[in-house]
Amino acid sequence: MNLPEVKFLLKSVKSTKPTLVYMVARYQNQRLVYSTGAKILPLLWDFKEQRPTQEKAIIKKFPKEKDELKDIALILDQYQTELKEIFRTFKLKKRIPAPDQIKEELNKIFKKKSTVNKKIDLFGFIEEFIKTTTKKPVTIKGY
Repeated sequence: MNLPEVKFLLKSVKSTKPTLVYMVARYQNQRLVYSTGAKILPLLWDFKEQRPTQEKAIIKKFPKEKDELKDIALILDQYQTELKEIFRTFKLKKRIPAPDQIKEELNKIFKKKSTVNKKIDLFGFIEEFIKTTTKKPVTIKGY
């Protein structure tokens, strides 16, 4: 299994407001789409390089975003590096990961809550309900 080619695409190319940047990887007839959480104005995005623009003429029009563009570029590099490292780990185990497995690993690294639906039983649901309820303690005693 070869390491996948990683692309970064905008959620909404024609948006006039900052839009999310997605990391997309294709491998073994599978497709992984993962939100980086980074947002950027499409005007400040270089579609050919799939990174924030480095064009000085455009950056001059948006001086406040100059440092933010550098930060986004670093974040995207970090996502790409971690994704390739996850693939190397699976390759050493001689396994082809499912997109959900990769997402779980990325969530562990970037500390996002799990996106994979976990099965929960009745008692687990009740415990979670009690923890998150806005009811007063007297009402909760009845649960």
